[in-house]
Order: sequence, then C-alpha cells, then structure tokens
Amino acid sequence: MRYLILLLLSCSIFFASGQSARKQNKQLKSEYAVLVKEYNQLFDHYDSITVVTKNERELFLQKKKVAEQERNFLRSNLRSCRQLYEKLKNLEYTKDIAFSRASFDTIRVPDLRFSELDLADDRFKTNQLNRVYFPETMRSKKLKDQNVEYADYIRHLKSDTLLVSQQIKNFEQIRVFFSLNGSKYDSISKSLKDQSNELSLKRSVLDKLLQQAKTNYQTKGPNGFNAYYADYFPDVFPKERAHKKHTSEVNFSDHFDDASFEIIPKKSEPMAPRDNKVIYEIVDEPAEYPGGKTAMNAFLASNIKYPETALKLGLQGKCYLKFVVSENGNVSNVKVMKGVTDCPECDKEAIRVVRSMPNWKPAKMNGKAINSFYTLPINFML
Repeated sequence: MRYLILLLLSCSIFFASGQSARKQNKQLKSEYAVLVKEYNQLFDHYDSITVVTKNERELFLQKKKVAEQERNFLRSNLRSCRQLYEKLKNLEYTKDIAFSRASFDTIRVPDLRFSELDLADDRFKTNQLNRVYFPETMRSKKLKDQNVEYADYIRHLKSDTLLVSQQIKNFEQIRVFFSLNGSKYDSISKSLKDQSNELSLKRSVLDKLLQQAKTNYQTKGPNGFNAYYADYFPDVFPKERAHKKHTSEVNFSDHFDDASFEIIPKKSEPMAPRDNKVIYEIVDEPAEYPGGKTAMNAFLASNIKYPETALKLGLQGKCYLKFVVSENGNVSNVKVMKGVTDCPECDKEAIRVVRSMPNWKPAKMNGKAINSFYTLPINFML
C-alpha cells in the first residue's frame, strides 16, 4: 500500500510538471508571436523611412552639384573679368569704365565642402539594417528546450527592436540635416547665379572695349600706341613688337580663361654650378633619377602635398620645372618655366619636392660626367 501511494504521488508530480512546462511554453510562444508582429510593423516603418531618407539624400546631392557648377562658372567669369580689366588698364582704356578692378575683389567664391555631409553619409550607410529575428517554431525539440530557446529568442528580439527604434530616430535626424542643407545650397546657388549674371554684364562691357581698342589700333596704325598693343594684338601689325615682355607678366591669348602664369624665381635661388663650368642642354646620356622614371614617379607621388588652396578652389594643371644636375649629381637652380594657372602654391610645392630629391645619376658627354639642364613636368590633378 505504501509503494502504491508513492507511485501515485510520483505520477502526479510528473504530470503536474509536464502540464506546467506546456503552460509555460504556450505563454512564451504567445509572447514571442506578439513581439514578432510588433517587430515586423516597426521594421516596415524603418523600410519606408529608409527610402524617404535615400531620396532626400539624392536630392541634396543634386542641389550640391548645381551649386558647384554655379561656383565654377562664377570663378571662371571672375578670372576672365580680372584679366580683361588688367589688359584694358595696360592699354589705357579704363578711365571710361563705370566700375573698377576693386569691384571684382569684393566677390568671394565660397567653399562648398562640408564635413557634415561626410558624417551624414557615414551615418546613412551604418544605419541600414536587415531583419534579424529568429524562427518562430521548433517542433522537433523538447518542451524544456523550447522554453529555454523561446526565452532566448524573446530576449534577442527585444534587443533588436530597441536597435531598430534607435536607427529610425537616427534616420529622422539625417533627413533633417539633408533637408536644411538642401535649402542652404538652393540659397547659395541663387546667390552665385546672381553674381555671375552681374559679372557677365561687366564682361560684355570689357569685351566691347577691348574690341574697340583693337579696331582703333588697327585703323590708326602702330604709331602713338604703347608697346602693350603690339603684345596683345600681334596679328594686327606682326612686325611691330618692340616691347619685350617680362617673365612675371601674364601671357594673354584670345581665350582669356586659358591664360597661364610664369613665375620668376626668388633672387635667393641657389645658382649652380658655382665653378663657372659649362652647363649642357644637349648631351649623349641625359641625367637620370636613381632607379629611373618609375622610382622618380613614386618619389613625387609620396612627397607632393596638394596645396589646401588648390583643393578648395579645385585648381589643377601642369608645372614645368627646369633645373641643373651637376656632374656630382646634385640638383640645384630649380626654376619654374611654366606654372599651374592661378596656383603659385602648386609651383612652390613642386620646387620644394624637387629640391629634396636625392643625388641623380649625372649626364655624360663622351663618357664623362658633366653639368646639364633637365626639364621636368609635374601634374597636379584632382
């Protein structure tokens, strides 16, 4: 009788524990199903705001591109007006112009690079998520295991729900950034366009005066006109070029935007060689950088630092340097033969890097090392 009572008691405990496990599993499964539904709804909202933010970002980048185009046009127009005005000044034709050169100097071309945009882009990329909730059923597992698994899934799902909620808030902040700065670019574009229109009118006046000066020069002949007329209008009287230009002047062409600048080296420029030996232009074996052109290109690429001013203004071009390689391989007397347009900082950087070069392999004439000139073009490209 005692054994029968113990057996019944054990069965009742086992049955009660089984019922308790099933009840707990049912509750966990029900809770998990509710959380999955809420999570799906939340992620659907996340998907929609992701699309809206992406569209806002693309619209912002389009506005930024328009502003950059307006800025580049203004810069080109401004440079042309300054050059035209300076040219007319040399031709003594500025006394009747209603505006002065100073009116161009008051115009400021803005820098359109904002670090906040890079941060917003980074945040946009890191906020893109995938659905990460776990499977809903595990029929092959025991109830005890299911209880443990469901409890673990619920914990992870709650954590993921919080993450998605936070990312939605982040996207809302990014949208505000794109929206506000998009309006800012609209305002900048309008201001730049207004200034460009004003400059276009002034440029038209300057162009007409320049043509008038050329016609007057052509009609009356070269006598009585200063030497700049022969420099600026060489096709009118080709033989009348008495005025010798200095290397510090601007070389104007019919395309004023393409004018380039030549820079005179400083008087402190080291002259070499100092022993008054001949420096050869034409040699049997030209001077060579140690390791050849490949090594020289690698040296230039690793040592040249693009000037901040050139980066901000988007300036690029080619700088031609001429220097002396002595019979001992020393590099000296570095000069700019033709510099990067509107960027003396680029020319200075090119000179600095060439001066820092190691000794070259000297040129040879009849098998003997000699002093020679070497011309080196250096590209500054964005």
